[in-house]
Formats: sequence, structure tokens, C-alpha cells
Amino acid sequence: ISNHEPVVKEEVKKLSALDTNKTTLISDFYPTYLMKAFKPPFVLFHLGNYDLISNKMIGIVGKIDETKIKVLKFLASNQYVMNFKLSSMEDNDLELLQKNKIPCIIFCDDIMIVKQGSQYQKYLKEDNFLFLSETYMNSKNTSFLEYYINRIFVGHDLPIIIFDKSINDDLGLITYLNITKHKVYLYEQQHTKPEYDKHIGAVRINNFNDLKVVFINKN
Repeated sequence: ISNHEPVVKEEVKKLSALDTNKTTLISDFYPTYLMKAFKPPFVLFHLGNYDLISNKMIGIVGKIDETKIKVLKFLASNQYVMNFKLSSMEDNDLELLQKNKIPCIIFCDDIMIVKQGSQYQKYLKEDNFLFLSETYMNSKNTSFLEYYINRIFVGHDLPIIIFDKSINDDLGLITYLNITKHKVYLYEQQHTKPEYDKHIGAVRINNFNDLKVVFINKN
């Protein structure tokens, strides 16, 4: 607990009156994968199926389309839940995930954006969605929101697959990966420099069969 993000007493008082689901670091339901992360947040706000938090997880960065669904289905069949950052997703991504029943956790800037957004309500009724945030109604410094999202998106020892995306396009995430030395799997990656792969300890995967081999061996 002494290593968690500092909590302002006034903010804690507001939490008790806040009408949304939340889990604190001292709760039995706090995700174990975050407990050993750098300064784990004291409170997490969530909407959707919280049971997904207890599964194996893998981060997904980059464009999602029909060609990537077979990868996500393969990972789901191996009991992985996909992690996404809402700020990096395109308009039809959630619909595509819902259509294919991909179990996923969506990390967002502010849980109230999801709770009050009409476009998200149909997803909150599905068992394969969980929305997670450590902020509500701009409760933290907005200049650090991307840092907060990356912290809980990456978590502790969470592997990442990057789809067709330059590492330079997500420097905040990659900087955090460098600091915490997480494993990264690059799939169909076209733009990164080889030294980046070596620097972050990534395993380059160029096709679906290679991906299957890596994860079958990993499991």
C-alpha cells in the first residue's frame, strides 16, 4: 500500500458518494496483475463484466479489422482477454469486437465518459466487455491522463501485440514499456527499426502461424 499512487483525503471522501462501480487497492477484488506494478492506483473505476479482470490478459495496439479477428479469436481460445486503450481505437472497433464476442478490457480516460455516453450503453450489457479507468470527471491532472492509461493498460508483466503500427506513434506506451521491461510481440509490423525490437526485448512475428507457435510454446 505504501507504494501506491498518493491519495488526497478530499478525493477519498468524494469516492464514497460517487455513483459508479469502484475497487480499491485494499479490496479483495483488486486485480492482482496491478499490485506489483509501479505505483498501482489506489482506486479503479469500472463498468461491465468485472470478472474479466481475473483472466490472462494481453495488450493490443494498432488497427483492428476483419483480418486481425482470427488472431484475437485464437488468443481468446487460449483464455486471453484483450486489452485496448479507448483513445487509440477507431469508431467501429467496439462493434467489431462485440460482433465476434471477443473478451476485452477497454481502458479509458474517464469512466464517466463511458457511463454517460449513449454510444457505449449497448456494450455495457455484454459479458465480453469491461471498461476500466483510474479517473472520473477529470479527477486527476488531465496532462497526465495518457500516463495513467498506460500504467493500468500495461500493468505488471503484460505482453503486448502491436498490429501494423509504428512504435513512434505511441511513444507514451513504449516509454513505459522501456521503463518496466515488458515483453512485446510485434505482429505484421512494417515500420519499426530493428534496434527498437532489440531495445524493448520484442519478438517479431510476421504471420499468424508464427504467432500461434510463439503462444503455444509460451503456454
